Amino acid sequence: MRIDYLSADILLFRGDSLAALATAFIDGERVLLVDALASQYDAIDLRDYLEGTLGKQVTTIVLTDARGAHAAAAALFPDAQLVHPHHAPAQLQWGRHTLALQQRDDGLYVDVPSADLQFVGDSIVGNIAVLGPLSPEQADDKLVRLLDQGRTRIVPRHTAAVCNRALGNARAYLSRLGARVSDLRTRLPDSEAAAAIARLPLDELLGKGDFATPLERHWHADNLRRIAERGLFAAAPRQNIAAAARRRAQTCCETVGTVLLAMLGRLAERGI
Repeated sequence: MRIDYLSADILLFRGDSLAALATAFIDGERVLLVDALASQYDAIDLRDYLEGTLGKQVTTIVLTDARGAHAAAAALFPDAQLVHPHHAPAQLQWGRHTLALQQRDDGLYVDVPSADLQFVGDSIVGNIAVLGPLSPEQADDKLVRLLDQGRTRIVPRHTAAVCNRALGNARAYLSRLGARVSDLRTRLPDSEAAAAIARLPLDELLGKGDFATPLERHWHADNLRRIAERGLFAAAPRQNIAAAARRRAQTCCETVGTVLLAMLGRLAERGI
């Protein structure tokens, strides 16, 4: 279990199981949790720290995942009020913080302006986008909306609180992934393209200096599986390919012509 203090009254717990997160907002003796980890072992460590070490009491738990995951600690706090994604109020006031609860198809996204913090669900893991049931266009639109919120720090459901640059990195990953898949579908027969897509290495799709984590590799493999199952990122239309080939040929001819003219000019200067 790793514990990070995002501020004096906000603690971020990262469990050993799936690097799942739970965030504790402290107001006096009471605690509100956003998500509740992925295993009972991690949940026990969280309870021991909040109740045993800090002497606090968890009274409210906001569960952001519409599937009911990330709720392991909920059973350890039977008297706590549970806020579920489909029955959530528009906002919760907790001490100095107002938590705006935004309902999405995959659960709740939580915006905390006073802490410059936003909870972004499973939209990203590390520096990659997670497609899930969304189309690539929908996944990218979601990332754009999250960036437009303007929060400096974001909290996905896994790994850690990160700078909002991760949202831009995830968009770049999605763009590179789409370009590579479309290119393979364009150049190769279907069976060969499918095999090549399944082997696309994550490291080639990340930004310079970024290295893939095991969790990112897991979700990248899930993205590739969904791309194969749903036929995402279609091949470029043949007329576009032909037009691109003509443009390349024209550019090549123009370049050769320019070089030849320059050579003739130099020869003329020398009187040859």
